[in-house]
Amino acid sequence: MANQLVTLRSVSWRDCCPWLIIVGAFRLAISPQLLTFATLGVLLTNCGWWVFGELLDPGVDRPDRLPPRASWVSSVETNVAEDSSQIAVHHKRGIWQSVAQGPVLGVWYRMNGPYMRLLTGPSAGWRTSLFYLVGAFWTLLVWSWFGAAITRCAALRLAVDERPSFSQLFSYCASKFVAHLRAPLVPLLPVAALSVVILATVGILARGEITLWLAGLLWGPALALAFMMAALLLGLAIGWPLMWCTISTEGTDEFDALSRSYSYTFRCPLHFDFFYFFAAFLGTVGLVLVEFVADWAVHFCSWSASWTAGWNRVLEITGGTVGGTTSSSGSGATLIKVWIGLVRTLESAFSYSFFWTSITAIYLLLRYHVDHTELDEVYLTPQDETYGLPPLNTDEAGVPRVADEPGKEDA
Repeated sequence: MANQLVTLRSVSWRDCCPWLIIVGAFRLAISPQLLTFATLGVLLTNCGWWVFGELLDPGVDRPDRLPPRASWVSSVETNVAEDSSQIAVHHKRGIWQSVAQGPVLGVWYRMNGPYMRLLTGPSAGWRTSLFYLVGAFWTLLVWSWFGAAITRCAALRLAVDERPSFSQLFSYCASKFVAHLRAPLVPLLPVAALSVVILATVGILARGEITLWLAGLLWGPALALAFMMAALLLGLAIGWPLMWCTISTEGTDEFDALSRSYSYTFRCPLHFDFFYFFAAFLGTVGLVLVEFVADWAVHFCSWSASWTAGWNRVLEITGGTVGGTTSSSGSGATLIKVWIGLVRTLESAFSYSFFWTSITAIYLLLRYHVDHTELDEVYLTPQDETYGLPPLNTDEAGVPRVADEPGKEDA
């Protein structure tokens, strides 16, 4: 039998290297639709933390890094300035520090930071604990809406290349908001119950010298309960973003999201780590590019205006200083600073947008490796309008025919 030569005309890189789907997350993250959701989420999150800080004023390091008793404009500028300063020294700190502060790991730490302060930090009073507790719930509340919108859009775009509209995403978020909100809270219920059992038994017995021996006997069972708490919290800390991706991709409830997130996290940890750190590296490169474009946009605007207003005047109204020139504080200068602050906020918005889109891609890959589900399978909401056969009736001979439209017979 003669050998037949086959010409290779194309390669399906998605089938050969499925993890390359993460590369498409950058293209989605910079889309105007997702940047709009991420920007609104960042602004609402920071404003909420600032309000809680004004009301409680715990006097500790704020996780949002906003200064106390500052205006909204200076809060946005300070937040962005510190984010930009961190990126500016990335080349001095090394690649690992850059990746650790990038869109994936950096956002993960900012979202988990308040819970870490509550669980691992020393007791600092009820005002500080209440500040972190309320702020953490506010962050969860905000991103249960905007994070759901981003993950839903990313799931449709990555899986079936469908472009949902703002109204469709709004309807989806309204229908799945409670599920997204309750999904990360469900594992905290058994953790709280186990903690109450330990503090109500070992904690009380350890207070007295007479009952200390009994507390020592019960310390072993308490450690067993603590191991269960640690396993639940570890799976929650690592896999909670997968819960929202599950709901957005499968259209299920919070219990299925809880089951899948723990299963994917513990069944294939090496795959999860590879996907996660590849996304973190890619997001860091993308953030540098976004910051470069934003910096040059601000510079070109100031440079163009300086030809008529003068460079010293531009620095004065934009908050810069040169040769002893002080910043202007008028309403017009404040408005200019607001616009610049919004441009800078887009840098933080990209971090959150890329975080949710890359996590959605990681969820599709983990589902593919664990459940052997194709990457293009995603839950599609039923259409508002359904099309079927027209109404039928029978004539005098009993033969079915299409019924006349209402009012047509009278015409």
